[in-house]
Amino acid sequence: MNNFKYYLLLVCLLCFVSCNNEEDEVDPVGNWTQISPIEGVARSAAVSFVIGNKAYVGTGYDSDERLSDFWEFDPASRTWKQIANFGGTARNNAVGFSINDKGYVGTGYDNVYRKDFWEYDPGNNRWSQKTDFGGTARQQATGFSLNGLGYLGTGYTGNYVSDFWRFDPNDTSNGYDTYGNPMGSWVQVASYGGKNPKRRGAVSFVIDNLAYVGTGESNGSTQKDFWAYDAEGNKWTEIAELEDADETGYPRAYGSAFAINGQGYVGVGSSGSNLADLWEYTPATNVWEQKTSFEGTARVNAVGFAIGEKGYIGTGSSSTYRFDDFWEFAPFDTYNEED
Repeated sequence: MNNFKYYLLLVCLLCFVSCNNEEDEVDPVGNWTQISPIEGVARSAAVSFVIGNKAYVGTGYDSDERLSDFWEFDPASRTWKQIANFGGTARNNAVGFSINDKGYVGTGYDNVYRKDFWEYDPGNNRWSQKTDFGGTARQQATGFSLNGLGYLGTGYTGNYVSDFWRFDPNDTSNGYDTYGNPMGSWVQVASYGGKNPKRRGAVSFVIDNLAYVGTGESNGSTQKDFWAYDAEGNKWTEIAELEDADETGYPRAYGSAFAINGQGYVGVGSSGSNLADLWEYTPATNVWEQKTSFEGTARVNAVGFAIGEKGYIGTGSSSTYRFDDFWEFAPFDTYNEED
């Protein structure tokens, strides 16, 4: 009889544990859907920027040659349309960002480091050259825009660098371009913070009036630190490193980033091997949380951007293979393995 009672107690305990485990299981938050690939050739180390409800992707490297073609993405129809080729030389590892209704692309590599800087006008589908970047010619820098001004910094000039520069597109001190618009000007601002500030392959995203810059490679070592830039005060403030609640770090270089509804997202890249994870940063709590991993092949040098409440990652490379696929991320949807 005692054995029977023991058996019943054991069964009840197992059922209790099983039920609790089922209640504790939470489906991953965020869902990836594969969408139309870019219609140009597969590539890595391209640039992207967003104007209104359209994204623009171009330049890069396709294993054989550097590229200058550019493509417009419409998220409503998930279709691509070719636009005017980039105005400068074909290149990879450049920087792209938008200011108001114009796109900007500059720096990069085409067998030499570049510092030329170009503006794209979607209304006229044309590129115009602006004042050269104010720092040393470089590749693998990062860039963003804040309050109508552009920022570009870090990267590789033959050496790792940490300097940052601000671009004013409306400054006329350098004259006017071919179409009668200001050439703009560059002013050096506070250099990137950190114990290893000199780096390449960092990522950036903007939330409200702060830019967040982090990760990257510094002298062969991947980084996990992140810093917030306050343009008004021209200062960098360290925030939480890219690590989980157990303080396990997830350093990387050559990743992708975007921001949606007040939260930042960082994913893919490399830390000795290629990565496919995705992390969400909440400024209010200063905490990183892992989300549903990117469902394409793990990769480096992909582009990342957000339109509305969706994020996008596409192109990139794994070893010598280049990608043309694109994936859409819905951060508030439950993971669906059938997508």
